[in-house]
Amino acid sequence: MKRGKQILLFTLTALVLTGCQTSEKKTELENYRLVTSNASRLNENQIVVENNTYDFGKDKMNSAKYKIDSTAQLNFAVVDDKGKAVLYSAKDEKGNDEVYRYDLETKEVEQLTDNLWGISYIIPRENDYIVVGVPQTPNDSKVFMLWSIDRNTKEVKRIELSNDKHKDISVWQAAYIPETDGLILQTYSESEEYALRDKWNNMENHSERTELETPFYYYQYENGKVKYLFEKNMPQSNGLVANKNDVLFGVQSDVNGDCVYRYNLKEEKEEKVKALQRLDKAFYLDEESKYLYKFNGKIGKVDLKTGKEEWLDNQFKEYYFTDYRLVKEQ
Repeated sequence: MKRGKQILLFTLTALVLTGCQTSEKKTELENYRLVTSNASRLNENQIVVENNTYDFGKDKMNSAKYKIDSTAQLNFAVVDDKGKAVLYSAKDEKGNDEVYRYDLETKEVEQLTDNLWGISYIIPRENDYIVVGVPQTPNDSKVFMLWSIDRNTKEVKRIELSNDKHKDISVWQAAYIPETDGLILQTYSESEEYALRDKWNNMENHSERTELETPFYYYQYENGKVKYLFEKNMPQSNGLVANKNDVLFGVQSDVNGDCVYRYNLKEEKEEKVKALQRLDKAFYLDEESKYLYKFNGKIGKVDLKTGKEEWLDNQFKEYYFTDYRLVKEQ
């Protein structure tokens, strides 16, 4: 895949930069920052990107707004605070939705991809950007593939997710692990899902206590290597969060209700987390797998044994969290 080499100059204006003190210091996450981004359409040719970065150690949140020229169908942008840049999807000269990088210091825009559409994830990491998107070539592709863009060389390469049964593995959810700079990926096969759904729809009778379940396949991507983890059948997926030891994934069911499972990476063992039902807006699983951090207008944590919730502050608002990730200070 060839990298787009076009460098453009355009106006991306910083509108606001403020700091606000929160109610109390969060010492348990003092080595982390919560980086959040939200993109909304200003008009048919521009979007506004809002960035909110909360420093747990300094107990301070900084906010900034940027106005960007973009005509993409979806308003999708993330802020890369390490590289001092905004990464976003926008239409190129051919009308494809591609990944662009705006440098906050040089005021230049660089097109990083030239063969994608349907971009669903852009994840800044230490040495690269991870992107989930569908390639334009071949033209009949519908697979949401995993890509890596090198920070320095801007080389784009596909990360293969091999599966013994299917060739059309699509990434559905991705969870970033700040301790390892790695990822946990939840994937599925579109052809398998269609085949199972057709078979289900053609059955004459269904028990009231049964529902269609689709297989999801889980992978770990760390230090440039992909490892297949496990398979789980479920009616619908509801959330994904992980640390270096455990993967938490949510299952949504109209028959059995919602629940959360834990998969231990070392023991390769799965168990139900009785204290949790959903993983809505979860952004961090602590290193000892004792607490799940989440937000719902404010930051809080949930004890995984008791289910007790403790809300830490009320400085955040819902619209801050279109895209979010926890970043560990180096």
